[in-house]
Order: sequence, then C-alpha cells, then structure tokens
Amino acid sequence: MPVLTRRKTIAVATTAAAMNFHPARAATARLRISHGYSIGYLPLMVMRDQSLIEKQATKAGLGTVQVEWRIEDGGNNINDAMLAGALDIAGIGIPGYLVLRDRTLGRKQE
Repeated sequence: MPVLTRRKTIAVATTAAAMNFHPARAATARLRISHGYSIGYLPLMVMRDQSLIEKQATKAGLGTVQVEWRIEDGGNNINDAMLAGALDIAGIGIPGYLVLRDRTLGRKQE
C-alpha cells in the first residue's frame, strides 16, 4: 500500500475539489438595497453612484443583476422592510441591527 505524504494528500484533495467546481450563479436577478442619508452610508452611496454591484456581478459571470436602491431613514422603517421581505440588504446602525437580529433569530430571514 503506497504511503501518502502531506503534499500528495493536499494535491489529491485540491484536484478533487477542482473537478466539482461550478461557476457562480445568482439566485435572483434583482437585489433590493436600502440606506439612510448620513455620511455613515457613504460606501453604499458610492456603490450606487458607480454601479459597482452590477459591474462586479457581470465580472463574476452572474449575468445582469438589477439593483433597486431605496433611501429610507430610521432603523424602525428599515427593520420593518427587512422583516416583510421587501429588502435584501440594509444599511443600518448597531442598535437597529441588534433589534433585527433578535427578531429574525431562527427564521428564514436570519
């Protein structure tokens, strides 16, 4: 019986994993994102202005992704929209996140 060294084992595992590789696919063609008005949301504002999500999705081979931006302010409004399933991604502060995390623990929205 041949002895497998660490390098041979890693090579075999890497080859096996590469054979099962599938290209990325988007589960949906629409992404709904919300953010507020303050400077804390600047990264999301730049992403919206420069269409970075659409560009990266195309670059990753996910096809055309339609991004719908909603500007809502206030953790309560955004939390309600997330719980209702009207948003996929929300930019909120820590207190709003903690409330949302508590309300979704163990549910499909988690």
